Amino acid sequence: MTEEQNQNPPGGAPEEAVVASPRRWWILVALSLATIIIQFDQSGMTLALPHIQAELGATTQQLQWVMDAYSLALASVVLTAGAVSDRYGRRKVFLLGIAVLAAGSLIGALAPDANVVIAGRALMGVGGAMFMPGTLSIITHVFDRVTRPTAIGIWGAVTSLGVIVGPLISGAVLQIWHWRGIFVLNVVMAAIAFTGAAALVPESRDPHPRRLDILGAVLAGAGLLGVIYAVIHSSSDGVTSPVVLAAAGVGAAALVLFWLHSTRGEVSMFDLGVARNPAFLGAALAAAVTMFTMAGLLFMITQQFQLVDGFGVLLAGVAVLPMAGGALVASLLVPLLVKRLEVRTVVLLGLALMGAAAAAYGLAQPIRGYLPSLIVLILLGMGNGGVMVVSNDLLMSSGPKSRSGLISSMNDTVQEVGTALGIAVLGAVLASQYAESLRRSMPGAADGSFTATLSDAGTDSSVREAALAAFGDASRMAGLTAAGVVVLAVMVIAFTLRKVVAAKSGEDEED
Repeated sequence: MTEEQNQNPPGGAPEEAVVASPRRWWILVALSLATIIIQFDQSGMTLALPHIQAELGATTQQLQWVMDAYSLALASVVLTAGAVSDRYGRRKVFLLGIAVLAAGSLIGALAPDANVVIAGRALMGVGGAMFMPGTLSIITHVFDRVTRPTAIGIWGAVTSLGVIVGPLISGAVLQIWHWRGIFVLNVVMAAIAFTGAAALVPESRDPHPRRLDILGAVLAGAGLLGVIYAVIHSSSDGVTSPVVLAAAGVGAAALVLFWLHSTRGEVSMFDLGVARNPAFLGAALAAAVTMFTMAGLLFMITQQFQLVDGFGVLLAGVAVLPMAGGALVASLLVPLLVKRLEVRTVVLLGLALMGAAAAAYGLAQPIRGYLPSLIVLILLGMGNGGVMVVSNDLLMSSGPKSRSGLISSMNDTVQEVGTALGIAVLGAVLASQYAESLRRSMPGAADGSFTATLSDAGTDSSVREAALAAFGDASRMAGLTAAGVVVLAVMVIAFTLRKVVAAKSGEDEED
């Protein structure tokens, strides 16, 4: 395959849209900026909630929906958006998604009440679902087999950086301006990303597209919406909540029907045959477990910084930055490693670092001081960077380029589920073990969360020490639980990817 864009195949647009350097690296800049918008908004919006509540009089339930509306909208649309981009053009859907996200951000910036903020966040989720699959699918078409791992590594490092830097930028905006400024900044970044992508990104689409599948889109959206809703709300409402059980049941049933529908040959535009590919299965599980571990540990570490170590919001954000550094280093080293080691080995090494981070966090409890957390964050970042570069590349290489939009959206779905499960499962372990530990030492103080107990404790040092000890016990259990999940995943992935190396090393650019 050359650096020139190939001729159009019969019946469609160019499928091998590889472009010459350095233009493709500028394309990567535009794609990475679009990705940063999502990471910045999601990680920074939490800081704006108290300000939204104070100005708009939002209820606790409305604040929860401000956060959930984005994730639920994204989950319900992302598979359909990926398949539609393959049919109608990945560049076209990518640009439309950025425009929709910008419109949602503008609605949020001008919102007169909390319900309008929720509507804006939901529209942002739809926009994110439309352009997120496009980032990896466009990278797959713009970069050749040799340069693609490096491009994916840079894209992954920028994504990790967005997660970490988001709270810092949001905190600064809140201090010097207003919570609406977060939405305004989204609009500005979206405008820059849109302009760059419109000028640089070549169009690509499936030369032999399947017909539009409305029923499949409805089933996929309903299924993912129900499952993600159940996962998100299981930690707050309880696994046995009727609403959670109903959402999980409806979602699972819809996904089963969706799977059956998608196997009906040319009837469905959702070609899920790639999901049976061992490379896809192993890479998807690795990505899900990585996001599970990272999201769960970050959830606990940020509480550790603010509630135990007494860090302010901005200082807590700065304290997490070493994770981004670790991810950046790993993302840049992995393309070199895959030239010397088997793909499976690199994935397992990354997972080993994730497991080591989780185990170290658990065994170091009760943590006092920053050094243990620093070590955990560096391991976590390096593990995340190592796994995600290879898994993203494997996922995008596991099927034909003509389905790259759908495959990328499946990758986004897997990561979204892994993130939600990490916070829900490890958060539930943390909460239950905290209550149990505190009940053993001080039964009368065991009725609330860690935050509530510290607030109720006031100046009572004995209650505070008991709460800190209980939080340490709970963090130990949650950290070791995460490590156990990683160990189980390593065994499954080692088996699943055992034959992928030869196929991977011998692949060519043909579909």
